[in-house]
Amino acid sequence: MRRIGRFLLLALALLAPAAAQAQSIVVPIYVNADTYSPSRHTIWAARGDGPLRPYLFDTGAPYFMTVLDAAGVAPTNTLTFASGISYRYYVARERIALGTREGQRLATTGSINIGAIASINGHPTAGEPLRNGTYGNFGASFYGKESLATVLAQIPLPAGLEPGWVIDIAGRRGDVGTLSLGLTPDLLAAARTAPGAIVMPMDPSGRRLPNGNGGFIPGYNKAQVAGTEVSLSRGGSTVRKRLGTVFDTGGGHNAIIYDPSFMPTRDGTLEIRYGSQRILRFATVTPFGGKVIVSRNISGGLRVNPGGAAIFDTYKVVFAPVSGPGGTGELILVPVR
Repeated sequence: MRRIGRFLLLALALLAPAAAQAQSIVVPIYVNADTYSPSRHTIWAARGDGPLRPYLFDTGAPYFMTVLDAAGVAPTNTLTFASGISYRYYVARERIALGTREGQRLATTGSINIGAIASINGHPTAGEPLRNGTYGNFGASFYGKESLATVLAQIPLPAGLEPGWVIDIAGRRGDVGTLSLGLTPDLLAAARTAPGAIVMPMDPSGRRLPNGNGGFIPGYNKAQVAGTEVSLSRGGSTVRKRLGTVFDTGGGHNAIIYDPSFMPTRDGTLEIRYGSQRILRFATVTPFGGKVIVSRNISGGLRVNPGGAAIFDTYKVVFAPVSGPGGTGELILVPVR
């Protein structure tokens, strides 16, 4: 009888439905078809119980910067981008919600630190939208710090999901893409083994970022991936060098090499490879009519930024900050066309 009982228990266990796998939190990213400017990709966010507003979705910036309700407050910090735009801001503490332009809230943080912009290039803000129609910069990169970091890492995830996100806006023209928060083992395995996938270890900064589930995740450098091979050709000459690459939705229409050892150019052929795999190649112009530029501004380190459309219009991009061998994060590019 005991043997029969054990057999029945095993049979019942096999017949029981499998536990449902946790699902990523999915938030829309809106693609502006009319322009290729820093406002091409937007995400809708709100401070506390305030209304959802559009923000530049920027994987090349580290934290949430907003012009809302910042007028008249004395700034204490400065953030200057490679483009020369400079924010003076103070740190505020707020809940941040993500959602749709129709007003639906899909994800909310606890109380976190954000940057409230008091002035831009010396001009005071007054809570009004910027020239590009957004209300500030929604940073989604990993080079922040414990006291001020990306909102995305600080959204609590359901059990069974690892920190990280997937950006799927490839090929979109005036459409809605997706930002999926939280990674499953199946999702990561599918991305790593997809045809043509490029799997790259991320470059640790040694810092750590606060996590919405009560812990921390590793921080990474401004160029999220080191060791990419960058070549620039013009007039029969080629300069080739290993540099870090910044995967940057807010990168604009130009491709910029921040390394003056490359030849001065505004129309060369740029190629970026990782090992034996080509990430991209531009012959003379970028997809949205930009140029390849060599910059002497290396305050953010030697690196290449191929522009906002170069990567994200071609690949689904997976940021997995804790999922690589030994806990080093991975950035995975999955071709979609």
